[in-house]
Amino acid sequence: MQISQSLQTFKFRAQQLFNKIRLPADPKSLAKPLAAAGLTFLLLILLFMWWWSRIPSLFDPAMIAQTQADTYQHEMVPGYVSTVTLKQLGETLLNKSGGYLRNDVLPPSVWMDNMPSWEFGVLTQIRDFTSAMQQDFSRSLPQFEDDPDLKQAAERFAFDSNSWMFPSSEREYRRAIRSLASYQSRLGTQDEDVASFTITTQALDSWLNTVTERLQDRLEKLSASHRPLQKAINQEHTPRYQIDNVFFETRGQLWALKHLLEAVQVDFAEVLSSNANELLSQMVMELEVSLRSLCSPIILNRHGFGLLANHSLTLAFFVQRLQTDLALLRQELAQ
Repeated sequence: MQISQSLQTFKFRAQQLFNKIRLPADPKSLAKPLAAAGLTFLLLILLFMWWWSRIPSLFDPAMIAQTQADTYQHEMVPGYVSTVTLKQLGETLLNKSGGYLRNDVLPPSVWMDNMPSWEFGVLTQIRDFTSAMQQDFSRSLPQFEDDPDLKQAAERFAFDSNSWMFPSSEREYRRAIRSLASYQSRLGTQDEDVASFTITTQALDSWLNTVTERLQDRLEKLSASHRPLQKAINQEHTPRYQIDNVFFETRGQLWALKHLLEAVQVDFAEVLSSNANELLSQMVMELEVSLRSLCSPIILNRHGFGLLANHSLTLAFFVQRLQTDLALLRQELAQ
């Protein structure tokens, strides 16, 4: 009996609530509010995509290293600036606006490709320099053993850049940064578990050789984005939909390289001649110019001396200049 009365009460209240809901007589009156809501949502998506596509600002490696040395009471020994710079590059990759986007599977970041390409360019230089620190800069005599922290950092930075979970790319890269922080602490405190960093021209030249190979690959891909030049040198043409990816991946590599060159200029100061030091300073300035803000919302690759710019060939010019300076620098180091 009580259940029957409760059901009747529920039906009565439900009917009252339904009667209060009044649908518009003309369904077309919903069109404008729905259109306004859709437009607002689209604008928010575009705003997020614009904000997350902003390239992080350049930083001063020596200044950040000095700040951390003061904070943690570390000594500014050779290798300290390079370690802090490498760690800062990794943290910037993960903590910039929007975070790490390359492995995202949800909108709006899944619709973006320029920033993920830029991230991969930065990651490529991080991987190369971490390997150089493990294999060339830190191996101690006479055993030539790998530093455990740098070995772990190199393995974790080499993890798949597109992994969404189980584990995610971010998780592995954060573990790599923690390994670098451990090496930084051992290097800066010089306690019993001392970390080594070798400053020789041979070790530096080994990393510069890797940089040269990376730049050559970038130069070829940028040049292949220009169809007339591609035909002239009989090279495979970069598909039109990949031109912006090639451009931003190159910019990512140059962004990271600018900071790494500044770091080694400090750490290897004892073995650099005045000419070598001048060449490094010149390369850093050229990199800063190549990384100026892009004024166009899209990457243009027009032909010849036409009205519109060709961004790929403009960037290729700076890469070619860097290659020339790198060759001169390596000759200077060989002497």
